[in-house]
Amino acid sequence: MTISFSPDASAISRFRQEQAARARLTGEERRLAQEGINRARRELVQSYSDLTLRRGFNSPDAETERLVWFWFNHFNVSSQKGLVGVAVPDYVDSAIRPHVRGSFRDMLLSVLSHPAMLVYLDNVSNTAGRGNENLARELLELHTMGVSGGYSQADVREVARILTGMGLRPLTPGGRNPEDDPLAIARGEFLFDPYKHQGGAKQVLGKTIEAAGFAEVEALADLLTTHPATARHISGKLSRYLLGEASNEVQQAHAASAFAATQGDLASTVAAIQRVAKGSAPGRTFKDPYRYVTTAVELLRGGQAMQRPSRRPLSTPCLLGAAPFLAVRLLASTHAWARPTCIRIGMCRS
Repeated sequence: MTISFSPDASAISRFRQEQAARARLTGEERRLAQEGINRARRELVQSYSDLTLRRGFNSPDAETERLVWFWFNHFNVSSQKGLVGVAVPDYVDSAIRPHVRGSFRDMLLSVLSHPAMLVYLDNVSNTAGRGNENLARELLELHTMGVSGGYSQADVREVARILTGMGLRPLTPGGRNPEDDPLAIARGEFLFDPYKHQGGAKQVLGKTIEAAGFAEVEALADLLTTHPATARHISGKLSRYLLGEASNEVQQAHAASAFAATQGDLASTVAAIQRVAKGSAPGRTFKDPYRYVTTAVELLRGGQAMQRPSRRPLSTPCLLGAAPFLAVRLLASTHAWARPTCIRIGMCRS
């Protein structure tokens, strides 16, 4: 039987069911089943990568597509890690896209409770008595406050304790059904399991977050969204993305003020960046492979819709050394991608 996955939330449950069925097989049957699952996952990632590029080529709202790409890279996951590959379409379209002009807090909570992020950063194994700090560390260092944000290793540990129990619903509940607990939160394949959550109050950034189950995660999102370091980190990164490498500290401070004043309203933050840039000469902008290809095609098509995009532009980002939806963090370091790619193609700036 040929396996296929739909580009929506159903792919996540279907993948888990297929993996459970494969585990019951042995020998050659098991190997062939895994090959079929892997093939279907690759096909889904490829088709969604093509869709993403077509959106970049033809969308009447190109700025929204640029923002979706920014935020996917900010909350980066890799399609090469098991379930994450089939979860990427739903991750982008339900956890990120609806919030790019909305609340940073809401996007943060959507990301933190999505199977793609929970599996990618191993929070499915972060339970009471058996902690895993991967997601907690990335949350502070990359997603909110930044590497110089002023948090400590003790804060990382406490955030990890808050995130215990954030995982996937069991395929077979066994002797108990965690969803029967009144503190359980279940959405699709996501489950906040109170049985696996570390109880007790937590101390994060000098603040006490009282024991309250999933409400602790919401309180953490509030705390991080309103922290000055998060305003600086997010606004600085967004300013550099939208304005180019010429974005200066005054512009970034203006954006950070807007982020802080609106408690992370992203439409207001982007508007503040655009206001401060009005009348200024555009900065020289480094473009990762996706942006390089989409802006080049946008220029060439001259406002005309692409009726039949060929496979060549869809594969170009791979030729430039970075396929979509891999954990390469293109936005984090210009030179990490630029140096080897410049050798290959002789240009990486515009």
